[in-house]
Amino acid sequence: MEKIDKTDTLRTILSGRKYTIDYCQREYRWGRKQIEQMLADFQNTFEEFYKPDDHDTPEEVMDYGFYYMGCIICTGGSIKKLIDGQQRLTSLTLLIISGIRHAHP
Repeated sequence: MEKIDKTDTLRTILSGRKYTIDYCQREYRWGRKQIEQMLADFQNTFEEFYKPDDHDTPEEVMDYGFYYMGCIICTGGSIKKLIDGQQRLTSLTLLIISGIRHAHP
């Protein structure tokens, strides 16, 4: 098994990697409540670092602190089977896809 390092960014986790869900894993179950909680956590973390009077460029966001989302554990190999983190990773992927679709209709 491979544990994705907690310092990996979401871009690193999703770029150039393929994931599958093993048949023995539970199906996707997150609903509106869990998604709203995750987004609220993101916003709260962002607001801890955001200073409206000292914010000039989007590049400054790169210096903000990180939000730790918990472990993502998967098998090794070119196509990884998710062992832990399926709900979070699936939810983030769906949010990203939704954002891309809304940005480029």
